[in-house]
Amino acid sequence: MRVLALAAVVLLSACPTTEEPEPLDPNAPKYYSDIQPILQTHCVRCHYADGLGLGDFTDPDVVVGLAGAIVGEVEAGRMPPPASDPECRDYAGSAQLVLPEADKAVFREWRDGGAQLGDPADAVEGNFVETELADADTDFLMLEPYTPVYDDPALPGNEYRCFVLENTAPQTFFITGLSPIIDAQEIAHHIVVSRIDANDGDIPAHDPAEGFECADFNILSGLLGAWAPGMLPIEMPEGYGMRVSPDQNIIMQMHYFDSNPGTDYADQSGYAFRTEPEVDKEMLMIPIGSFDWTIPAGDDSFSHHESYSPTGLGFPVDVDIFGVFPHMHVLGKAWDYWVEHEGGKETCLSQSDVYDFNNQMTYMWNDKVRVGADDQLHFECTWNNSTSNPDRVVDPPQDTSWGEGTDSEMCFFFTYGAAASD
Repeated sequence: MRVLALAAVVLLSACPTTEEPEPLDPNAPKYYSDIQPILQTHCVRCHYADGLGLGDFTDPDVVVGLAGAIVGEVEAGRMPPPASDPECRDYAGSAQLVLPEADKAVFREWRDGGAQLGDPADAVEGNFVETELADADTDFLMLEPYTPVYDDPALPGNEYRCFVLENTAPQTFFITGLSPIIDAQEIAHHIVVSRIDANDGDIPAHDPAEGFECADFNILSGLLGAWAPGMLPIEMPEGYGMRVSPDQNIIMQMHYFDSNPGTDYADQSGYAFRTEPEVDKEMLMIPIGSFDWTIPAGDDSFSHHESYSPTGLGFPVDVDIFGVFPHMHVLGKAWDYWVEHEGGKETCLSQSDVYDFNNQMTYMWNDKVRVGADDQLHFECTWNNSTSNPDRVVDPPQDTSWGEGTDSEMCFFFTYGAAASD
């Protein structure tokens, strides 16, 4: 009997108690009034149904269920994805791309206060990120859906396909805003869009709907823009635009990456432009980068630094620069871009201690920067080519040099600039 009584005591002590839980703090932040506007401002451009981010953050039940994970990602600095530091140079959209410390504290207090929903009547709207160019007037799209075949043995799992998109405008126009139209985001690694002479003899004969293989085709002259995952629409400053003449077509290089081998995705991407018949100043996109480096296998913080003068970039006069698209691949870790003025003074242009391949941006600064003919533009890329990099596609790591493929690397700063004016 004593054994049975002891067993009963043990069983009773293991049963859950019926004590009432601690009451929730009524003053703690609530989802509708405090968390939803932060999510709308900083997160839902990726975290929505069928978005690039995991979880639909427009659904309050999903957000409550992920409260702990969201706070963990925010406090680790992984979410929102890292962007250029506005303390270096502020840019359009920085208030939406960089989460203030005060908002991080609200997330913590909300989780610790029981992740309460609150009253839907108290809902506050956030400042949604514009992911499309609202006033585009001209679309250039691939003629038909194209399914990559990835048959280049030199670039396994990668395909570079160029599509010449006919320009039917009878007059010269200037692009003052541009935004990609992404169809199959599962395989779109990046897009480069340029102007090209309609009678360019380097374009091989091809079916316009099928495009042509162009891993080695020069797409950098006549650059208009570039897209990589995370990119937002690009707006030119007032009075500036990029010229497209009637004798020029648009050429779009699609880089496809076989992210899910065995699954065929058809893609029909393109670009949307806002155009004007005339502008005050012509804008150019200048590819600034380097090719001569090798990232050692196992090195978790390898850096390469170079510099250019405006004359070295083909500008005989001072240059005003307005923004930059820093670009590396999956080994990218950090970047720095600055001007060294004649006399030694330095001006920071774009910098981040963390690089995220899936959140690449063109940063259009709030104020232009004058670069004199005797100044130097400096840039530095840093990569992590070690096993501590969870995004690497080569395992074990191997020495990695410049290349177009995702398993190679790049170090480019595509810069928007124009001849200087007062």
